[in-house]
Amino acid sequence: MRIKKRKAKKEPENLREIDGVRIVDIKGVFNKDTTPRICSMIGSSVDNREIDGVLLDFKGVTELDTTAFACMVDVIKKYIKGKSRIGILNLPKQGEALLDILKIDRLITLYKSEKRAIKCLKKKK
Repeated sequence: MRIKKRKAKKEPENLREIDGVRIVDIKGVFNKDTTPRICSMIGSSVDNREIDGVLLDFKGVTELDTTAFACMVDVIKKYIKGKSRIGILNLPKQGEALLDILKIDRLITLYKSEKRAIKCLKKKK
């Protein structure tokens, strides 16, 4: 029996910016193939001094590999401890459960609306 490996689309995400907050729209299958690219996008966004915060929007995710998600959360934790502003929007239930299990649900803020997330992540000037 031959097992087919599911490949992620070449463009698993889209970048946009609203009011100084960089939004990463993640879509399709979130797995070990897409995680490094998304983590790299988080890093480059956090390093950009013109960006106030980063919002990861999981609205378009069709499948979430919890192991890959846990790896990404580990990267996010390092940035948050460095005082970066990172939030998550539209996280599937298994992602929320994983954050709870890892006891970091208080460290990473989950938002229910994009408008609210942008308001919270934007630096007050």
